[in-house]
Amino acid sequence: HTIDVTSAFLQRNRMESEVYVKPPKEFAEPGKIWRLLRCLYGLCEAPRSWYERVLSELKKLKGIVSKYDNALFLWYNEEGVIDGILAVHVDDFVYCGTSSWLKFVVKNIIATFKISKSAQGCFAYLSLNIIQTRSSVFVDQYKYVEELKKVSLDTVRALQKDAKLNEKEKKELRRISGQLLWLTSNSRPDSAFDSCWVSNYGKEPTVKHLITANKAIDKVKKDQVRIAFPDLGNPKYW
Repeated sequence: HTIDVTSAFLQRNRMESEVYVKPPKEFAEPGKIWRLLRCLYGLCEAPRSWYERVLSELKKLKGIVSKYDNALFLWYNEEGVIDGILAVHVDDFVYCGTSSWLKFVVKNIIATFKISKSAQGCFAYLSLNIIQTRSSVFVDQYKYVEELKKVSLDTVRALQKDAKLNEKEKKELRRISGQLLWLTSNSRPDSAFDSCWVSNYGKEPTVKHLITANKAIDKVKKDQVRIAFPDLGNPKYW
């Protein structure tokens, strides 16, 4: 299951620090400024403040923070068996659990925060397309791959392989590098080598690096690859 919290940064507790802003023109009054009561998007403390609110609310519901990841919460029953799991990525929650856990925990989460959308079984989550069947859970990024764009190089520039990149080209190389790393870490381990090579361009990247980045995009678009998590049955028999 997944839920998306709307206007998440406005749903935190009252700010502790003092921050003043200039009001929008339609609300401005001569000689007056506004003091923020809640964090706005763009403030340095906004993400931390939002996380603290989420942490507080989930602990009230007896959630335990995973020792491996502060954005992963676990619930255990009286026998010490996991009842539910919830992962948080800013305002996107993804979770699974028993029917009793869903009724107790998720019902309270939905009552606590303003939710813009929810889905289960098959849904998109952080550019991931998740499909659940009776036997497996599949994860792909087909749409994400389709939207990847190469850097446009004219014939003359493409021949200048050892020429240093200008600032605009460097920005484009960083864009592709980040996109490939995100793709590799989630659903395309087959592109790990290309992703690693593109990201290690050093302080003075050249046109050669851009050409390699474009080729890497061509390669990931050539094949449709997805990851399957099959039902392995009872863990006692693994």
